[in-house]
Amino acid sequence: MSKYIVSDYKAIIFDLGAVLLNINYQDTIDAFKALGIKNFDEIFSKAKQSTLTDDFEKGNISEKEFFGSLKQQLHTNVNESDLIAAWNIMLKDLPQQRVDLVKKCQAILPTFLLSNTNYTHIVDYHAYLQKNFKVDNMSTWFTNVYYSFEMGKRKPDANIFEQVLNENKLNATEVLYIDDSPQHIESAKKLGIVSHHLLDTEDVCDILLLK
Repeated sequence: MSKYIVSDYKAIIFDLGAVLLNINYQDTIDAFKALGIKNFDEIFSKAKQSTLTDDFEKGNISEKEFFGSLKQQLHTNVNESDLIAAWNIMLKDLPQQRVDLVKKCQAILPTFLLSNTNYTHIVDYHAYLQKNFKVDNMSTWFTNVYYSFEMGKRKPDANIFEQVLNENKLNATEVLYIDDSPQHIESAKKLGIVSHHLLDTEDVCDILLLK
């Protein structure tokens, strides 16, 4: 397992899902199947998403448009509230030790959150943060927070990384980036960003050394 001394860098960029926030993609696939929708995994998976989900994560379509189109593609009359519940069920807990890690990193250097996500997930997640941490959003713990649906772009496109670097006047070679998706890591590496592919067997708390 690679380890990184935080103070060796000028900034850290964290992914959210499966790096800080626990995620279970299979739970959403199973929830859609339980609603009688057997082919949902053709639309969504961790490694590959359809144009519809890409558009939702880029903010190109609204929540209503997304779930309306989803119902058409999946040939289902399931009501929207049940679809939203199934869509959100992949979002699990945010362990306290990871929150503590981010806070400690933030005390040493600028930290950023860069996540491919969508409006529906963030609404649900903000409610979770309110209930469990008494904060409104993740910006409480980061220098800046970047969500794909607000930026109009998503990983692994190079321009999403370039926006974070340019807006914060960061030199790519002085930045550490942590993500669980290999295609995102490869894109960041091409820009010169020091990047770590976080494996399912690893925890972000174990790879960062606070010296």
